[in-house]
Amino acid sequence: MLLSHEHDDHYHIENIQKLLKLNPDLKIYTNESVHELLQDENISSEVLGDGDITEYEGIFIKAVGEWHEEIWEEREKVQNIGFFIDEKVFFTGDAFQKLDFVPEVLLFCIAGPFIRLRESIVYVQGISPRVAIPMHESILIPDLQEFHVSIADGAFVNHPTVFIPLTEGGEYTHVG
Repeated sequence: MLLSHEHDDHYHIENIQKLLKLNPDLKIYTNESVHELLQDENISSEVLGDGDITEYEGIFIKAVGEWHEEIWEEREKVQNIGFFIDEKVFFTGDAFQKLDFVPEVLLFCIAGPFIRLRESIVYVQGISPRVAIPMHESILIPDLQEFHVSIADGAFVNHPTVFIPLTEGGEYTHVG
């Protein structure tokens, strides 16, 4: 399990505990602040910091970044790490990390209290992954989810990145 940061939509202790009951050997990788929260619940985890690389069953995981995007200046910033998985898939967590690599697949935030849709699109276009999968749109009401996704979809019509929004219950296979 890869936990990017401590906000409730990424770190939900009840769900983590349920998953651990179903899979007691579950390995958790996270940052220092989430590690401390897990320790308070007597749950073990491995801390990764920016640039750290670990291997799990032949899959390499690299931690990227340190901080969540600023929501507003009066709200304390929390630690956030992204995960570059097997040098193919990059999950940003809730941040727009500067990358020194181009992932094949980018999982990025399309909505959130810290971004405008334009910033998300510019971030993805600047990286130019082969495939971009938007996340975090579920915080929007359904009509706005569709609106955000349709605008982003249009932004990639003439771009080499394939934009693939996921849908609940949808089936997906390897792209390309």
